[in-house]
Amino acid sequence: MSLLLLELHKASYRGIDFLLDSCKTTEGRKTVSHEYPNQKARFVEDLGENLRIFEVKGTLTGPLYLANKRRLEDALNAKGIGIFRHPFYGDLNVVVTSFALTEDLTAVGEAHLEVTFAESNINIFPSPAANNQPKINQFVQAMVGEIGEFFGGNFTTQFGDNRIDAGDILTEFLDSMRKNATPAIAEDEDLNTFSGELKTFEDKLFVYIADPDTLSDNILSIMASYDNLGADAEDRLTLNSNLFGFGSDQIPFPVSTLKSREKQNNRDSINSTINGIALINSYNAAAQKTYQNDQELNEIATSLEENYQSFIANNNFTESLLSSLEEIRNEVDIYFADLRITIDKIITITTNPIPLTVLTYKYYGDLERREEILELNSILDPSLISGEIKILEEETA
Repeated sequence: MSLLLLELHKASYRGIDFLLDSCKTTEGRKTVSHEYPNQKARFVEDLGENLRIFEVKGTLTGPLYLANKRRLEDALNAKGIGIFRHPFYGDLNVVVTSFALTEDLTAVGEAHLEVTFAESNINIFPSPAANNQPKINQFVQAMVGEIGEFFGGNFTTQFGDNRIDAGDILTEFLDSMRKNATPAIAEDEDLNTFSGELKTFEDKLFVYIADPDTLSDNILSIMASYDNLGADAEDRLTLNSNLFGFGSDQIPFPVSTLKSREKQNNRDSINSTINGIALINSYNAAAQKTYQNDQELNEIATSLEENYQSFIANNNFTESLLSSLEEIRNEVDIYFADLRITIDKIITITTNPIPLTVLTYKYYGDLERREEILELNSILDPSLISGEIKILEEETA
């Protein structure tokens, strides 16, 4: 390998590394030109910013050249959006529009790559929102099963001390669920049943830990019961959002021996399983919740995305599981995009001192939305309001 190759920057597509020789980035705006017969005139209509096009030249080489070449060809031919990791821009969602691999027979074990990536969003174009909810629920239930299989195959207990550590972590998990399951969320009868399930789990904890598959089944079962405590989608979203982030306060320790590696792997597997299921249950609940206005919808969407990014940065899931998670996230984003078309929009107006009832009647011709405006603005004294006031945009016929 030449010294020049050692100086090149690493890039990757769908996880397959290559060396980046050059990258031409094309940007600009979407435009439509309007021209007129027999006139020296043109109007260029600006339709907004265009996403980037990356024309990449790279080199593929190394001791596993042939295997990596096949993997890269498969990745470049794969359908849909993939992640292009650029050394300066970071991770980019792109679609391959064309590529070429050139092998020079005088340089065995080396290929030159030319590929054009088009930056791409998920499909945000409207589709019937109601049809999307069963699909999201189906994806979530399938992924719960995948997570169970992952945990059963990843959790090990070769060292006795690690069983004790896992028991401590799982006890914290049960305590966290018990703390979140309040009478404000669930009916007393449901809480009593759930408390009984928690007690059974605690009593048989070390029996479960000795058998990873049994432990996996019971974690999934107790989390399903926890999710079902919510009387409606909003309560289920609150329950799972409150559980998400479990294990973030655990103190790191040196990982240098087989015993310590097993301990860390078990902690990562427990935390990833709990937080992964809490996150996808949150997505499922968010797609079934009723939203009053676009502000409420955007707040939930932002919270879910923050949790998603937090989870992506700290988990030990397989690529297959992360792909399933991304698919759920994308489906919920599509559902939200559909909903934004029809949901009530909040706008801000400025008013001189005026009673809330007068302002409400002035904008809507009745007082039906008075309480909504009161809640939107946290108004303490509705007898006289002034300044910037949030109201719901009046629908036009």
